[in-house]
Amino acid sequence: MFDPIRKTAALALLGMTLAAGATQATAQEEAATAIASPILLTVSGETQGSTQALGFDRAALMDLPATTIRTSTIWTDGVHEFTGVALSDLV
Repeated sequence: MFDPIRKTAALALLGMTLAAGATQATAQEEAATAIASPILLTVSGETQGSTQALGFDRAALMDLPATTIRTSTIWTDGVHEFTGVALSDLV
């Protein structure tokens, strides 16, 4: 019938072929996403315990929580309101 070594080799080859196909599909999906949604903001330095730069597209920025602050200064009249992403949420 089948030689056990050949069977094992054939199964290993099949597994590697399937894994390569899955990796290629993932890379193609990431490339398509990168083209469809460009990076609008890059944060570099020590972020989230890593030194790798973080890239944010519009969807990622919109998913971040918004914080509103109300403040006044000696240079302006009245109280002003600012809404945006807190730096602590970004990094």
